[in-house]
Amino acid sequence: ALLISQLIQDDMEILFTNPAIRMIFEKLSEYLKKHTKLDTTAFAQILAAELLHTYDTALLYEVPHQPNDRDTDSDFHSAVKELRKRSLRRKLAELTTKLKHMEQNDPAFGELSANLTLIAKSLKKLG
Repeated sequence: ALLISQLIQDDMEILFTNPAIRMIFEKLSEYLKKHTKLDTTAFAQILAAELLHTYDTALLYEVPHQPNDRDTDSDFHSAVKELRKRSLRRKLAELTTKLKHMEQNDPAFGELSANLTLIAKSLKKLG
């Protein structure tokens, strides 16, 4: 749950362009930091009234049947890994652009360079 929460925080602007969905997922991120499982009824109670229709609609979508939990877990972990890789690549591109601009005489250049190296190493570990 914490990993999903972190991914939601990292990529909120990119993944969710609809403001209502973004707000629901922001609340979901907060909820998952405190709870290990999602209780849909309890979660609905913390949402603002204007978000309930969007949330209820999302709950009505049928999840396609999966042959077994192992396949579902594998697909889920693959999707999480891919989201994390995309997030790291985006951060890497942002840092590279900042480094190019700061390279001249900015004292924060060394810190950004170290951050760039850490993110590149994390991305490489993910494959």
